This record gives sequence, C-alpha cells and structure tokens, in this order.
Amino acid sequence: MLSEYNEVPIQKKIGQIHRRYSDFVALHEQLKSSNLELPLPPKKIFGNMERDFVADRQMALQRYLNLILSHHMLSSSLIFKRFLDPSNYPINLSEVALQHVSMLFRSEPYWDVIEPLKDIGWRIRKCFFMVRPKDQPKVKQVLAWSAFGADKVLDNRDLVPILKIMPSLQHPFIYPVTFATCQDTGGFVIRTFHGTGTLRDHICKTKPKGPFLKKYCRPKAYTGFDMSTIKLYGRQILEVSTFCLPDRHLYYI
Repeated sequence: MLSEYNEVPIQKKIGQIHRRYSDFVALHEQLKSSNLELPLPPKKIFGNMERDFVADRQMALQRYLNLILSHHMLSSSLIFKRFLDPSNYPINLSEVALQHVSMLFRSEPYWDVIEPLKDIGWRIRKCFFMVRPKDQPKVKQVLAWSAFGADKVLDNRDLVPILKIMPSLQHPFIYPVTFATCQDTGGFVIRTFHGTGTLRDHICKTKPKGPFLKKYCRPKAYTGFDMSTIKLYGRQILEVSTFCLPDRHLYYI
C-alpha cells in the first residue's frame, strides 16, 4: 500500500522502490556523517495515514532522494546504493574481503591483519585493512583489496606477473608499492601507511582513517597553499598522469 510503504518512483534504471518511512530515517542517520543538511520530512504520530498527508510526504521523500542523487559523493556512496538496491550491495562486503585477505595470507604468510579500515575510500567494492609485517610489528601498512568487475579481460596467469612487477616500479611522485598480487576474485596491493594521510586529507584537515563522507563531503575547514606549493603539486600530478598506476588519487605527503 502506498500509505504504508511510501512508494517513491525513481527514474533511470531503477523504476520503483518500496521503502517504509523508518527506512528513510535509518538512511538519514547514516548520512549524517556527511555534515550536509538533508530535508527529511519529520515524523507524524497522529494522522499519518490520511490521504493528503501521505501524498505530501511522498513528494517530500522524492525531493529528499533527488537531492541525494544530485550530490556525486552521496549518490555514489555504498550507504545510498544499499538503500536503493540491497540485493546487489550486501552489508557483509568487508567480511567477504577479509575472507579473501585471509586466504591470501595463507600463501603469503608475511603479514598480520591489525584492523579493517571501514569506509575510508570511495570505491564500492574496494576494502582496506591495516596490516603489519610479522618481522616488523611496529610498521603499519595498508592493504587494499579490489574485487574484479565484469570488464576483466586478462587471465590471472597474465595479471599475477604484471602486478608483481609493481613494487619494482619507481617514480619520484608516487609512493612505492610494497606488495601486489591477485586471486580469482580480486587484486591486492600493500603500501606503507602514513599518519599524515593523503594530500586531500591535508587540504581538508582530516585524518586518513576516517569515513570518506565525513572526511570530504563537507569538511569543517580547509588548508590553503601558497603559489609555490600549488606549482609543485601541479607538476607532480601532471607527471603522474602519464604514469599508469592504480589509485593515483593516493598522493602521500
């Protein structure tokens, strides 16, 4: 029933979704970390089944979704995609990734997993873990696991030697990769972790281990650069753009 589920039509690929008002409230709570003011219509205790009220709230909820869809960070977030399509975006993505990492470490028993780094990146099916070498327990490193998509064109017998070459590649403006390999389901890359984070973390005055939406959606403050620093970073990015390597957005400072 429309009055019970607040049916909201969504154009472009999705058609219609059926969600209760409580589902919208749960979504709103998760999106609060973005520090954006989103116009979720308030709850009404009495008269919430009246026809006019249901019609008005349906329109308000549609405006709420349209605003989220107009924001590139919110609309591409895993939180919102799960709301629209929970069957294709399960909650246990990080658990699945941890299983793959554990399988990797059986054949490469040189690292220990310290903790998962939840929601620090923007890619949906890419998960991060804090790891450390067993022979250097005080050294922190970041393991990134990415699931292969439908556009995978190379076999593992070709991918594995390509990825294993990555640690030997050198460039003055790219932090080196410690280890890289792949399995049937995805690829792994390990880099040294830096507490100062990326250039973007520095600009937004955030810590690298925080959730992506909280860090970058609406930062409370920004750090400015003088012209000489802008020229330096601009030159680095220009040179790196000709050097094809995954995750070029991770420029450590």
